Amino acid sequence: MSVLKLLEENLSNFSRNERRVADFILAHPKSIKELSCEAVSATCNASRSTVLRLCQKLGYQGYSDFKFALLSWKIQKVHYQQLPLKTIWHKKFHMQFPTISMK
Repeated sequence: MSVLKLLEENLSNFSRNERRVADFILAHPKSIKELSCEAVSATCNASRSTVLRLCQKLGYQGYSDFKFALLSWKIQKVHYQQLPLKTIWHKKFHMQFPTISMK
């Protein structure tokens, strides 16, 4: 599941300040690549702890894990958008059912 989708689905579970941070991330996901936890908290007028709690509520250990997952999802999404459907199916199939070598 995409990190942004996870954020959207959990909006009702966040405090007012966490919701402000979540809304910022949803509105500006591309800017997260260059922003530290401190920069996000300052931009959202929230504490660093608020940003960390938001990430933890989503199942991440902290902001770095959250940021990595968000960026990884975006890279994977772009990569798959550039591939033909047959290639995507082939990759997904072989990831789920790896070849068993017979000796």
